[in-house]
Amino acid sequence: MVNENPVIDALIQHYDSLLKITVMMVNSLEAAQDIIQNLAATLFSKQNKLKDINNIPAYLSVCLRRATLNHLRDSARTVATDPNQLAKMRSDPSYKAVLDNIEWEQVLRSHLKGYSDELIQAFIDHYMKDHPIEQLSFKLGITPNTLSQQFRRMRNKIASSSPQMALYMFLLTMRMVE
Repeated sequence: MVNENPVIDALIQHYDSLLKITVMMVNSLEAAQDIIQNLAATLFSKQNKLKDINNIPAYLSVCLRRATLNHLRDSARTVATDPNQLAKMRSDPSYKAVLDNIEWEQVLRSHLKGYSDELIQAFIDHYMKDHPIEQLSFKLGITPNTLSQQFRRMRNKIASSSPQMALYMFLLTMRMVE
């Protein structure tokens, strides 16, 4: 079905390439599909205003970039915790340990931004929660040796970015940190 609007026609015609570009920007097929679907809905709702666009590919690329940046910004926002829930958490004796673990997970995630969320979670599960590499590699669908090598590269990346983190990673590797 061909639409009367050339912008929407171009979006439909170049959907696959736009999807690939968006996946590369957000590292998630589902998120990329959501972004393009939301972009298509926005373009469809504004189709009367889009008839005078001169450079359609440039317009689509700017719209896609803005939609992707909006998605990334929205997904990076944190949700405030209810004060009553915080008070309950603070009364728990393990509260400090939980906060330390959450803080270390956030630090590790910030140092490992170039890796997939699944791989980062496996790294955290292995080093902070003592999950065996075999179990994690099965879950990720890769061999234990491949996962071990990937973890080594991740540790090296952390060590090269911060000497303090290098020491912490050494302690984690030696299982000296609780």
